Amino acid sequence: MLSTILIIPFLTAIASFLLKNKRNIEVSNVIAQGIVTLLSFVLLTQVEHGGAIFSPGKMLMADALSAYLVGIVSLVAFIAILYSVGYIGEEFKSGIIGMRRVRQYYALTQLFICTMLLALLSNNLAVMWVAIEGTTLATAFLISFYNNEKTIEAAWKYLIICTVGITLALFGTILVYYASLRTGANVSDVLLWSSLVLGISSHLDPELIKIAFIFIFVGYGTKVGLAPFHTWLPDAHGRAPTPISALMSGVLLNVALYSILRFKVITDDALGNQHFTNTLFVIFGFISIFIASFIILVARKYKRLFAYSSIEHMGIITLGIGFGHPLSVLGALWHVFNHAMTKSMLFFTAGNILLKYHTGAIARVSGMIRIIPVTSLLFIFGLVAIVGLPPFSIFFSELLILAGGFAGAYAWIAASVLLLFVVVFAGFFYHVNRMLFGDPPEGTKPGEVNRFMVAPIFFNLAVIVGLGIFLPGEFSTLLEQIRNILQ
Repeated sequence: MLSTILIIPFLTAIASFLLKNKRNIEVSNVIAQGIVTLLSFVLLTQVEHGGAIFSPGKMLMADALSAYLVGIVSLVAFIAILYSVGYIGEEFKSGIIGMRRVRQYYALTQLFICTMLLALLSNNLAVMWVAIEGTTLATAFLISFYNNEKTIEAAWKYLIICTVGITLALFGTILVYYASLRTGANVSDVLLWSSLVLGISSHLDPELIKIAFIFIFVGYGTKVGLAPFHTWLPDAHGRAPTPISALMSGVLLNVALYSILRFKVITDDALGNQHFTNTLFVIFGFISIFIASFIILVARKYKRLFAYSSIEHMGIITLGIGFGHPLSVLGALWHVFNHAMTKSMLFFTAGNILLKYHTGAIARVSGMIRIIPVTSLLFIFGLVAIVGLPPFSIFFSELLILAGGFAGAYAWIAASVLLLFVVVFAGFFYHVNRMLFGDPPEGTKPGEVNRFMVAPIFFNLAVIVGLGIFLPGEFSTLLEQIRNILQ
C-alpha cells in the first residue's frame, strides 16, 4: 500500500503531460487523487489499530505520525485538485493560460504531491531529504507558472533561500550519519529512523548531535517558514496559482516540520531529555508569531496576508511542541490539521476574489458582500476561524496549546502570545472591513465566477465547524499515539 500511494501521483503526473484533452486530464487527476485519499485513510486506520507498517527492506514506513500527515496531505490535495478544475478552467477560458500550461500545471502538481508523500513515508533520513528537495524543485516551477517578471523573481527567491536551508539540513543529516557510524551500528541501519530510535540514538555523541540538530532545525525550519528564515514565503505564496498557495500553506510547511520532528526524537533520546530541542522550538516559535503578527497589520495584498498568517500559525504549532506539556503537544498536533483545512479554505476564497476583481491588492477590492455574497460569507467564516474564535476547531487547538504553556514553565510566553492574538485579530478585521463593504469597482458585475469553485470550500468549512463541535474518539486516540512517539 505504501508504494501504491506514491506510484499513483507519479503516474498521474506522466499522464497529465501526455494527455491532450483538458477534460481527460481533469478527470484523471480527480480520480487518482481520490484513490490516494481513500488509501491514505485506510492506511491511517491500519496504523492506528495495528501499529507501524513497513515496506519490504524497510525503506518506507508509516507510523501514527507519518500516516496522520499523509492523510492531511492527501485530503487537502484532493480538495485543491477539485478546486483547480474550476480555477484553472476559468484561466484557460479567459486566455490567461493555454493547453500547454494546463498540462504542466497538473503534472507539476502531482509531482509536488508525490514528493510530499515520499518525504512522509520514507524511513530513510537521506531519502526524506531528497524528497523535501524534490518539493522545492516542483513548486519552484509552479510559483513561476505565469512566467512574468514578478513570478520568476519569487521563484528564484524561493529556490535560493530554500536550497541554502536544505543544504544546511543535509549537513546536519551527514553529522547524524557520522555519529551513528561511531556507535558501531550496521551501515545499512544508520539512516533508518526506525533503527535509530530503537537502540542507536541513545548511544550517539550528545555534543555532536546538538550541532547536527541546530543545522537540521535551521535548514528545515527555512522550509517551514519560521522567522527569521521566512522571507521567501510571502512572495512564493502570493505569486503561485491559488490552489498551489493553498497546498504550500496548508501542507508543505507541515511536511518540513515533520522532518524536524523526526530528528527531534533522535536528539532527545541522545541527550536524555527534551530541554535543548524544546528551547529552540519555543524561541523560534515565539519569534515567528511576533514578527508575523505586526506585519499582518500593514499587509497590502490579501494572499500575502494569508502567507504571513501561515508563518504565525507554524509558530503556534512550533511553540506548542516546544512547551512540552502533554496538553500543548496534543494541541499542536491537532492544530496541524486545523490550520491545513482553514488556511486552504482561505486561499480558495482568495482565488475566487482574484478571478472576480483581477487584482491581489486589498485596497482595490471593495463591495465583496454585494458582488460575490457566497464567497464573502465563506471568507468571513474562514477569517473568524483563522483568528481563533469559537466554535471553529482551531480555537480549541490554540486553547490546548496555551493551556499547556500556562500549566508548564512558560506562562509569561503564553500570556504574550494571547496579546499577539489581539494584534492579529485587529489586523485581519481592519483589512476585511475594507474588502467586504463600500462601493464595488465600476463595471464589476455581481455573481460568483464559477459555482463549482464554491463547493470544495463548503467542505473545508464543514470540517472545521464539525471538529469544533465534536471530536471523534478515534481522532483523540490517534493524537495520543503521535504524542507518545514525540515524547
